Amino acid sequence: MWVWVVIWWFAFASVDVNAVEGRERSLVFPIVLQAIDKLAKEEVVASTENRLVKRAMEIIQKYGVSSHYILKLRDKLLSNKSALEVRKFYLLPASDEGDRLLWESYRSEGGLKSFEYGHGSYEEFLESFLGMGEEVMSRVPEIAIHAYKVEVLDPEDDLLKDDLYLFFFVTDGVLPMGRVTSVYKGSGAGDAFFLSPEERLIYPSRGWGSKEFSKVPEQHLIIDYGIVESDCDDIKDLQAISQAIIELTFEIYALKTGALKLPLMLRLRKEVKNLSDALMNMNSDDRLVLESIYYRASDFAAMFREMGSNGSSVYEFQKRHSGKRFFSSWDYRISFRVLKNQ
Repeated sequence: MWVWVVIWWFAFASVDVNAVEGRERSLVFPIVLQAIDKLAKEEVVASTENRLVKRAMEIIQKYGVSSHYILKLRDKLLSNKSALEVRKFYLLPASDEGDRLLWESYRSEGGLKSFEYGHGSYEEFLESFLGMGEEVMSRVPEIAIHAYKVEVLDPEDDLLKDDLYLFFFVTDGVLPMGRVTSVYKGSGAGDAFFLSPEERLIYPSRGWGSKEFSKVPEQHLIIDYGIVESDCDDIKDLQAISQAIIELTFEIYALKTGALKLPLMLRLRKEVKNLSDALMNMNSDDRLVLESIYYRASDFAAMFREMGSNGSSVYEFQKRHSGKRFFSSWDYRISFRVLKNQ
């Protein structure tokens, strides 16, 4: 019972949505936690009175998270054993370089409109929001960013081959958008694979299924990404949770406030990162690499200006991630390309 007292306090205490810096209370995590608890108890969605919890339940079901995994999440997040570890998710993480970039770029509301929310219109919101904000200087090139190859380097990795996928939460302007890859099966030490042509495009985020395959970044570009590897049956459910996180965050905020505008929107990236950590990094047998890449829009102009002598329109770089947890270790290398649209 005492666990629910904590949930009630953090879920319904007033949230200062105007604060940007500091450790603000999360609006999203307590709502999602209540939704998970109700789904685990097999409560009927339509009979749920709290519209925020009801919408969260609908989104989790929409992405096909299994009842088995919902029970597993509930048992982990609401157990007495995990209470102290879980409590940290009621507060948003401290500001990092990406949050400071957001605040630096949008400390004035002059160039950004609000959006009056209509229920069930996440896709409509994307269409209305994209292109808002201050005009970017013409010298910033139109670009695309690809994550095209993953290498599993650790020679002391587990003997059993694991399944893995990648997710990318990309913030262009102030709105985070997500991409989740397919599950790549049977990765082991010494293996390398290329992402499929359809999945390697991570910016612009709407490239999959649309005609937009390059874009001029708005003020800055922040890429929060992760690698999830598992040797158990949870990989599909982890993938489904990754796909739901952006929509859960957006809709809970939009329904709570009725409109999305600065400085409220500056909190969305923190909420996405916090919810990712809470829902996807709770199992000791699931490895989770979380990393961020930060660019100002002007960085891309400088990047290709420095390469101008050889006329190249492609810039390549790699990120390597290694670590240990309990009896397993990992060592990955991801290869990226920045391509300038000539």
